[in-house]
Amino acid sequence: FFQAEDGIRDAQESRGLGDVYKRQVVYGKGEVAAMSACRTVWGLVYAGVKDVRLLDGNLRAWLEYGGEVWRWPGAAVPVECFSSDPRCSTDPTVLATTAQVAQIQAGRAAGTLVDVRRAEECNGVKEDNYPFFSGSGQVGGSVWHGSWDKLVDFDTTRLRDLSEVRGHWEALGLKREHGPLVFYCGTGWRSAIGWLIACEMGWDAMNYDDSFFGWSSKGYE
Repeated sequence: FFQAEDGIRDAQESRGLGDVYKRQVVYGKGEVAAMSACRTVWGLVYAGVKDVRLLDGNLRAWLEYGGEVWRWPGAAVPVECFSSDPRCSTDPTVLATTAQVAQIQAGRAAGTLVDVRRAEECNGVKEDNYPFFSGSGQVGGSVWHGSWDKLVDFDTTRLRDLSEVRGHWEALGLKREHGPLVFYCGTGWRSAIGWLIACEMGWDAMNYDDSFFGWSSKGYE
């Protein structure tokens, strides 16, 4: 699960990311570059950073561009406080809690639950996706989006074109006015991609960080 507010601030301080008004650009590397980068973007937004950007295509795109690459990461210079500005605080509007998801499921709150896991995770065919839980099924009433390859081009690690994603969502019956769209997966990483794309499209969205692991481990159906 995501860290509590104090843990987020401690992590920011230790990495020297204390200026929440300074633009922060996030990128990843490897097979899960888009997933890890989008989750980091979401986490920084939740932490209160005001201007966070994703380097679409991640490190691979930077190398193809011919950008400079350091052999070793620059040394982090810790800061004493995340921000002294009292306006800087976590943004709860991007994080869906299990209690909020339960309210949406019961029809007592607005929103649409969107599952971005693979079909075999939902039906239980694949039981070894995570070493710490093997539960299968879906949050009742959610829309199955299809796997996250509908959101990311795995060959390039770039996000799929917004018009392509919008067309897929419309085919599923997802609409902007049905928001917030609350994305979930197994543990809140892949779902951050859906959240970020929805934000880019101007749709109201949240990431259910506990996702199906949290939902099922708390006894919900």
